[in-house]
Amino acid sequence: MAQNVASYQTRMYQILFGLGLVFLALVLVKTIMGGNTTNLGMAVGLIAAVCAVLALDKYYWVLFPLLTAGGVLAIPGLPFNGAELACIAVIGVYFVRLAAHRAGGFRVNSDLLVSYPLFVWIFFIWALNPTGFAIFGSESIGARFYLRIIMGFLTLHVFSTLALGERECKIFFWALLAGLLISFVNSMVFGAFVEQELAETGETAGARYYLIAFAPLYHLLFSRFSLGRILTSPWLLFLVSTSALATVISGKRQLFARLVILPVVRAIVTRQYRMMTAICCFIGILFLTFAVAGDGALWSIPDSAKRSLSVVFPSLRESGRFEGASDTFREEVHKSAAELIKRHPWVGRRGFAMSRENASWLYTTRLGEINFALHVASGNWHGYWHAFAADFGIPGAVMAGIVLFYITFRGLSLCRKIPMNPPYRFTVAFYYANLILGACLFSITSGHSSTSLLALWPNFGILLAVQNGLTRKELEKG
Repeated sequence: MAQNVASYQTRMYQILFGLGLVFLALVLVKTIMGGNTTNLGMAVGLIAAVCAVLALDKYYWVLFPLLTAGGVLAIPGLPFNGAELACIAVIGVYFVRLAAHRAGGFRVNSDLLVSYPLFVWIFFIWALNPTGFAIFGSESIGARFYLRIIMGFLTLHVFSTLALGERECKIFFWALLAGLLISFVNSMVFGAFVEQELAETGETAGARYYLIAFAPLYHLLFSRFSLGRILTSPWLLFLVSTSALATVISGKRQLFARLVILPVVRAIVTRQYRMMTAICCFIGILFLTFAVAGDGALWSIPDSAKRSLSVVFPSLRESGRFEGASDTFREEVHKSAAELIKRHPWVGRRGFAMSRENASWLYTTRLGEINFALHVASGNWHGYWHAFAADFGIPGAVMAGIVLFYITFRGLSLCRKIPMNPPYRFTVAFYYANLILGACLFSITSGHSSTSLLALWPNFGILLAVQNGLTRKELEKG
């Protein structure tokens, strides 16, 4: 009897999916006839998503690394970016499988409970100042601000129900590589568009939009292979060196700093190649010092590379030899956040607060025209602590700090327990633990109270899924 019921439910969902595809096909035909390219992109994307979900079945979670491996992925024709679409897909498929009795229910444990006080506090603040759906379509403001937090929270719980063993983590690894390829192609296309837009406002985008996808490749390679293996393999050494060089040229200082820190963290966590790592770091610093000392006399370093190198050589930041070296912009944004926190220390600006007039002003203002004012108005505080304190008050910042530090500690401690052979469970765990560690180390200069949680909570959920795949003996290690 139970088997007949399960078979009936499976057929019912197959029929529903089939009807959904027919409906989307009709929308696609109507859209083509009407010439609306935006709706066309949405229809094609939805059809592709449904087909992908049907094909992946229980491996539906592969959509997450595919869409998020290279950072923020803009998808033409869709109102969601890659991270949002990945969370929507994971949550949606999970609840469909739960209704069909093909997935287990949420299991609340101590690892998940640490996120609850912050989540409850955020929506207590929302109750004080409700935000409707009038500006839902914006990038990170209005109702979308809160929906991102909800999506991150639910995705954390969905991943915590999974158990990723070695085979699943191998699939996850290759999905990450495929996602990086997608991100690289997207960066080239999107980078050309952004460079043109910024040129119209008098700014230069440089190479950062083209090369930004190389940093995750460096992280993934160092997560999969030890320093000894990389140094003894010409192909791996070439890929790692190329990725590092591209990241330096991109001009993104935080990404460059993470490249320097990653080998050190791996040596500490694995207790391997510590002396070799120290020697390589010393040689690297000598090489960079020689490169900077010869700039102008023997060769010319690109301005974007100088911007990255200012992390290691602060004198570059003070010399004013290239645009964008100083942190004047962040200092001004942080100053505005500090003034707001002083006026409203308990609830901040009561979540996301923007009038319809301010929203209209944001839509009609270009980034290059009023850079500072635009970021302040939209709550893009460029700092984890400033963001949560300004948006949700000092209590919100304290709760967010507890979440960040706890997740960072749990991620690194989990990596110490996972055997390095076979390699893929450690690779996935270390990759995401390193992303969380980076968010912690650079929390002063980077962070947004909505987008940070959209990334932080799902990444922690993946670590919990890897933990669920460990044996009791492995869990007791360390």
